[in-house]
Amino acid sequence: MKPGEFRAFIRESGVHNRCDLSQLFKNRDAFSAAVQSIAAPYRSERISLVAGIESMGLSLAGAVARELYAGVVMLRKPNKVAWTSIREPYHDYKKEDGHLEVVSDVFQSGDRVLIVDDWTETGAQLAAAVNLVTMAGALVCGVAVLSADAKAQSRLVEMGYRLHFAFSYSTES
Repeated sequence: MKPGEFRAFIRESGVHNRCDLSQLFKNRDAFSAAVQSIAAPYRSERISLVAGIESMGLSLAGAVARELYAGVVMLRKPNKVAWTSIREPYHDYKKEDGHLEVVSDVFQSGDRVLIVDDWTETGAQLAAAVNLVTMAGALVCGVAVLSADAKAQSRLVEMGYRLHFAFSYSTES
């Protein structure tokens, strides 16, 4: 499946200018192609852990981790971690404050981490995820999403991280 073909599986919603990815996730061929597209640039990177951002990024990260023969780590929204955690704040696309949390001892020195999410508008959550992983002592080898808006792309490049996205999607096109 070519990147442009993913668009057929995405429904636009007028609520918060968001898109529904449920049709993409439920179609085994489209989902498999999306997972392979995200994993492809990292096959030779010796990724040991794939860190997924809650919520849809978690299932996507699990599939990418299996593709890369890596473990999976959950970067959770506030008050979801059931153990001692560390947290990193961010200011999201709705201009609201939030933070991501992760179990404090899940990352080890030498872990090679790929951060995965479904979509990014501003890059704020991804930047928080990068900070959280590096604060925990692991190495971020890349950041990958299904689609990234231009603002998010430039933010991560400015931070010095390679951002890979499976396709480019804009609700304005």
